[in-house]
Formats: sequence, structure tokens, C-alpha cells
Amino acid sequence: MTKQQFQKELKEKIKPGTKPSDLKKLKRSKSADDIPTTPPLPLLTDQLTQKQKELENLRKKLENQTQQLNSLKTNHSNLLDTNLTFKHQALKDWFSQYEKTQQLESELKENIDYASEELIAQDKTISQLRTENFKLKLTNQSLTKDLNLATKLAELRKGSWEETPPNPNSFHLALYILLTVVFSWWLMKSSNQN
Repeated sequence: MTKQQFQKELKEKIKPGTKPSDLKKLKRSKSADDIPTTPPLPLLTDQLTQKQKELENLRKKLENQTQQLNSLKTNHSNLLDTNLTFKHQALKDWFSQYEKTQQLESELKENIDYASEELIAQDKTISQLRTENFKLKLTNQSLTKDLNLATKLAELRKGSWEETPPNPNSFHLALYILLTVVFSWWLMKSSNQN
């Protein structure tokens, strides 16, 4: 349809004296059923049908793309939720491991402190035992010397008793020396224990 044909058709349908603003009002106020339709020309009918098919195809494509977009949005949302869940679980696992590490470090520090105190106490005990052992060795040497002297004195006295009658003072002297040695050994031992 040409422009001139269209204008001719409009003049036939529009009453004389109608303003363009009245046409706009008519368009707004009347429903689609109230407006008379003009039979389209065959060429326009084919174009209109073709355009309607294209429009319908475009609508279908739009609906498909909208569905795909909604599906992608849902998948994206699900992936985000899953990702956040994994991150949350990873943080919980990390914090749990961190607490275990802190507890192990605390226990390790306590064990090191305890072991240090035990080693220091054992060193003191070993040092005391070495000192006591050294004193006992000295006492043993002193007692051995005193016993050797007492034995020699006894042998000398024994030999002189055979020649001369025993002197009670010599026996008392040997006994006194032996008692002195035993008593001094006992004093050293009791002082080391304290």
C-alpha cells in the first residue's frame, strides 16, 4: 500500500472536522474491538503473516534464552552457595586445627618445663650423690688407714705380749682408736644424709 492510498483510506474513514488530537483520544478510549479493521491487501497480509511468524520465533527464542538465563542464574546461585558452604567448612576445619595446634603447643611447653625441672632436680641429686660418694671414699680411705694402723698396732702388741705380759693400756688405746674411727665415720655419714 502506498502513501497516497493510505491517505485516501484515512479520509474515507475519518469524519470531516476531526482533529488529530481527537484521533489520539479515540485510540486511547476505544478498545481494539471497537476500532473497525480494514481488510489488508494481499501483499500486506503476506508480509504481516511473515512478520508475525518472525515475531513469534523471536518470542520463542526470547523465552528459551530467558529460561536458559534463569537456569544459569539458578546454577550460579547454587554454585555460590556450594562455594560458600565449602569456604565455611574450610574455615571451621582450619579453626579446629588451629585450636588443636594451640593445645599441642601448650602441652609441649608444659612438658618441656616439666622435663627441665626434672633434669635440674636430677642434676642436683646426682651432684649431691657424687659429693656424698666422694666423702664416703675419703672416709673409707681414712677408715682403711686407721684399720691398718690398728692391725699393725695389734700385731705389734701381740708380738710384745708373747715376750712381755699384756699391757692393759695398749689394748685400751687400740679400742679407743677403733671407736674414734667408727664414730667419726658415723658422724660423716649422718651429716651427708642431712
